[in-house]
Amino acid sequence: MLSRILTVAAILSLCGAVFSQKFVRVQNPADMPSFVGYVQDECIVVLKDTAGDLTPTVSAQGHVTVGRAALDDVSRRFKVTRLKRQFEQRGPGATIPPAGIRLSRYYKARFTQGKLDDVLAAYAADPSVDHVEPIGIHRVYQTPNDAFFPVQWHLNQSSDRDIDATEAWGIERGSESVIVSIFDTGVKYFHRDLGGKDASYANPRGADGNMWINWAEKNGAPGVDDDHNGFVDDWVGWDFVDGVTDAWPGEDGSTTDNDPRDFNGHGTHCAGNVGALNNNTFATSSPSGGWGDGASSSTGNGVKVMACRIGWSALDPKYGEVGFIRMDFAAEAFYYAANNGAKIVSCSWGSSNSGGIAAAVGYFVSRGGLIFKAAGNANNESADYLCTTDSVISVAATDANDCRASFSTYGT
Repeated sequence: MLSRILTVAAILSLCGAVFSQKFVRVQNPADMPSFVGYVQDECIVVLKDTAGDLTPTVSAQGHVTVGRAALDDVSRRFKVTRLKRQFEQRGPGATIPPAGIRLSRYYKARFTQGKLDDVLAAYAADPSVDHVEPIGIHRVYQTPNDAFFPVQWHLNQSSDRDIDATEAWGIERGSESVIVSIFDTGVKYFHRDLGGKDASYANPRGADGNMWINWAEKNGAPGVDDDHNGFVDDWVGWDFVDGVTDAWPGEDGSTTDNDPRDFNGHGTHCAGNVGALNNNTFATSSPSGGWGDGASSSTGNGVKVMACRIGWSALDPKYGEVGFIRMDFAAEAFYYAANNGAKIVSCSWGSSNSGGIAAAVGYFVSRGGLIFKAAGNANNESADYLCTTDSVISVAATDANDCRASFSTYGT
């Protein structure tokens, strides 16, 4: 079922035996809530449309100044060390329907003194501020599943309980013109069932296959924004994870960059369920992975998978290693995906109305995008934020008997 694209995420043959890089089966304890809490040292400040642009500079005392007394006072009191536009990509003053607030009004503030609630209240009291948002942290969703086609019952089974992929592939196998962005813990874009036979851990830039490749950047000059989209060398997507201090040792959590590789495994499995190369003798099949000639190939003709890393692994003292995502990273990924041609986004994680996500979703949908969101694995009828919005397609999970999976969140 389509639910398999969005809700299953254990890492078996698609990821486990192919790379020397660390992979774990991330814990999914039933009693761990989807919402973990708010980021305690950052928030989103949304200025009124009449407020004008800010030009932040760092003072001799180490806090940001913008030349406006009220905002500078907040910065001084809470030692705001960074204030930058959340949606940095150059754009035509995009607005979000129906509110009409321009995305250029969204700023992300990082502070080193005081409590989050006090910072939110201080910014909200400024007459130039429209509103302030905290940044929610949520965990990724997953449940185990085998990875080889003969046991991929959701693709084909001698009953009416599947999507009949073998019959559907006679009509449509996935179009190269469709870009599907995976928002998750990253994507192992050099996995050969995604990036083709020339891709490997030792040769990540050999990736092609069914991965979205920004050829202007891949073939361009290193360190140059060749396609002028505001992201330097984003040849296979973007890593939005920034300022995360609890990332698993060896993971990249400190700065954004052009390497959206997956350290966790959750995102790679989700990507494979959408666009793994079909008929290439290797690993898994997928509904929209195109069709090879029966041999391993460096190229693919299925949908193109855009890798957007918005999550990381961290050690929870109670639950072990768990995958997490942040709403601000997801919001920034929606903006990036919309401006770089993605028409579908797959999301398999919890959500809250925080971190600029509502504005970014509105922008993505206004540009013709479709958002598929896992309903959740909590075995209840409680929809999270994105699953309550009219612009998001919420997908529950079914089992091999065409019944609701025992773990799945569900609606009427």
